[in-house]
Amino acid sequence: MPRGWLPGWSQRVGAVVVLALLGVLGGPLITHAEESDRIAATATRTDTDQAHRRFTVAGMDIRLAHVGLANHVRPGCWFPVRLVLENPGLVSRRVHIALVVRDADGDEVYLSRGAISLAAGEEQRELWLYGKLPPFDRLDQPVGRLRISDADTGEVLGVVPVLAQRTVPVFDRVMAVSGSRPLGLQSYRSVNTQHEASVLLEEFDLRTSADRWQGLTMLETVVWLPGGTDPMALSSDTADAIVEWVRRGGHLVVSVGSTVDRLWEGLNQRSALRPLVEGITLEELDQPEPIPAWLGPYEGEAKIDFLALTMDESIGGSAGMAVAVNGAGRPIVGTRSLGIGRVTVIGVNLEDRRLAERGLPNAETFWNRLFAWRSPLIGEQDFEAGITQGRYFGPEDRRVAERGTFVADLINMRGSVSTQVGLAILLFVIYGAVAGPLGFTLLRRRGLKHLAWPGFAVLVVVFSGLLWGWASLNRLSEMRVSHFSILTIDAAGGDVHVRGWASLFAPSHEPVQLRLGEDAAEAGHILWNNTHTSSTGRTTPFVDSRIYQADARSLHRLELPMRSTARGLEIDYRASSDGDAFARRWGTVEGEVRRAGDHLSGTIRHHLPVALKDVILIHSRGLTEDGEWIEPRVWPLYDFTWSWQPGEELDLDRLTRSRSVPLVSKPFVRAGRRSEWDDASDRRSTRLQPIGFLDALTSDSGGESNLAMAAITKRIEMLSLFSTLPPPDIHRSRETYVQAAERSVGFRRTTLRHIDLTPHLAMNRLVIIGHARTMPPLPAPLKVDGREVERVDENSWIVVRMLIPVRE
Repeated sequence: MPRGWLPGWSQRVGAVVVLALLGVLGGPLITHAEESDRIAATATRTDTDQAHRRFTVAGMDIRLAHVGLANHVRPGCWFPVRLVLENPGLVSRRVHIALVVRDADGDEVYLSRGAISLAAGEEQRELWLYGKLPPFDRLDQPVGRLRISDADTGEVLGVVPVLAQRTVPVFDRVMAVSGSRPLGLQSYRSVNTQHEASVLLEEFDLRTSADRWQGLTMLETVVWLPGGTDPMALSSDTADAIVEWVRRGGHLVVSVGSTVDRLWEGLNQRSALRPLVEGITLEELDQPEPIPAWLGPYEGEAKIDFLALTMDESIGGSAGMAVAVNGAGRPIVGTRSLGIGRVTVIGVNLEDRRLAERGLPNAETFWNRLFAWRSPLIGEQDFEAGITQGRYFGPEDRRVAERGTFVADLINMRGSVSTQVGLAILLFVIYGAVAGPLGFTLLRRRGLKHLAWPGFAVLVVVFSGLLWGWASLNRLSEMRVSHFSILTIDAAGGDVHVRGWASLFAPSHEPVQLRLGEDAAEAGHILWNNTHTSSTGRTTPFVDSRIYQADARSLHRLELPMRSTARGLEIDYRASSDGDAFARRWGTVEGEVRRAGDHLSGTIRHHLPVALKDVILIHSRGLTEDGEWIEPRVWPLYDFTWSWQPGEELDLDRLTRSRSVPLVSKPFVRAGRRSEWDDASDRRSTRLQPIGFLDALTSDSGGESNLAMAAITKRIEMLSLFSTLPPPDIHRSRETYVQAAERSVGFRRTTLRHIDLTPHLAMNRLVIIGHARTMPPLPAPLKVDGREVERVDENSWIVVRMLIPVRE
């Protein structure tokens, strides 16, 4: 062996390794750098006032008309991007436009809707794209970028940054008004007396909102006024998106003018929108009537025009009911369920100037009752005066308890490999000793020093084989999933809606094919990756970022890159039991419920493939005809020795004759027409007994990590009825400031806000909630590489909520 050969050889090997690493790690950097250069080279700004919203790329004019809903986006939510394309040139273009977003794993997703053909001189071509922001994302940078390429050659023509104008906090609700007046809803913008504030999108134009239901998921409520969007001006895709958004839990409030106006006519004439108002007819009254008290207090006398409602109770299995009447007992406000959502029709024009002159509708009198919310509203000036006088303390001084971020901590796969890793380290130590000083010393003592290098080569081969063999024996080779799933069953209409969060492990370093439901790209299917978040609010991306494609028209199918480690998934699936095998298996509920005085009669049975524990029954009668709230009653059936088995009958007559608990007790005594908040100088002496069901749940205000089973059950019950929680106590009372602030807790739901069933409490409903923590099949029609995931981890969790109409 020539002197100096080894160093030269090792240097050559090191150089090769370094070059290989640069090739692997530098590839994506070079690619991104090339795209960044193309921004300056091919995307020229043409609008100096809105520099980030209008670009010219390869002769085409691209305008970012909207980013988000009314230019609002929220982390963890889908957001629409509406493009307006023009080709003023003399050459036709066929381009591929993709919205590029980064997921929580650090990978880049290219979302597109296929090739776009632009004829020479074509103007005003509209294109919708959709992206999803990771939870708790930083929005001081672009939310994504548009990548424009030639559809035939694949050449990148330009890259355009996509910026958001406004960001909605993850712990606020969002409401929209399609009309010219906010109608008192602006009172909910303050968090002074509430657990969460509201972001109000005023003069919301439904025409430019979204053309797929995913784009509307940031909204909880839409109020559609006569002066708002004309239904006949909506595209068919946008009309379908609105209906599907309602079916999945949205609340649509329709205010009709004094005559059967274009809004009502348009809702009935458009076949896509007809499910919203099916079974509801309007009748014009002969003369104006006095403004009812349920719209709010006012001075003097005033009359207004009304329309009376007739609701066909056979539609949706007796899902509709009147919630307010006029002086003659005719229904003026009616509400009905549609899937998991709700539609409310108001037979009065809430934009009427006679109401506006009197400051009506009143938020606390009207909207609180309609939404089934409980927070008393105090004006900003009065609240500030109360702080100055020492009667109140501000929301910044109350403790905040997060309710929803436990999902990732629950489903993350935490299999222990400490023994395997320890043995591998021990094997490496033995290898180092034998191949190093120990082996060389033994060979030298026996006069075999000349065999050191050949022996070293043999040891490398032997120990490499041992290590590879050990790794192969301990390598996970079975596909598995750990999930947290929430199934909501509409017993009246037969809809089943599942929202699930899962950690999927596939023993592959190649992309895997995921499919949710059948091949047809229906609005009821969606699958996306890694949107659940741990209690820390942080995610750790992979260092080797990858790129994958997603068809924005068929979001139920996805080719997802795997690294032989768990990936996060979010599943949102809605189906009808009429024609879907999954819905028939997971959504079959039988029985009829009637109210018999102060209890219920009838029997209920389910045929789910799981037994349910920690079952609670909640009966809500909604509102009286005068618009007064009827306190819902709760019967907790907690019993460690009992579970509700498939096919087993629940005898409601027997169960509901036992003593019930009010859902929420009023925190303070009401004196006359004055607010109870004004009279509560001493909270301890005016607290009502017994405490309500949700009052007991709020005593659990601890952290989110490592929760016990009972604590998770409490959180799900709170989140299912979040908007009905007792409001935070803002009173200083006789206690010290520190004691008062410690007592007041504000609850947040940065995630899982879409599971709130509070809107259904304004109707005559029986809500049943149960839990299962076993190892059943995954409660979603998910297939990975064409087959179902058979192994479900033991920490998986299923929540089942049933919405059952109650007949009087």
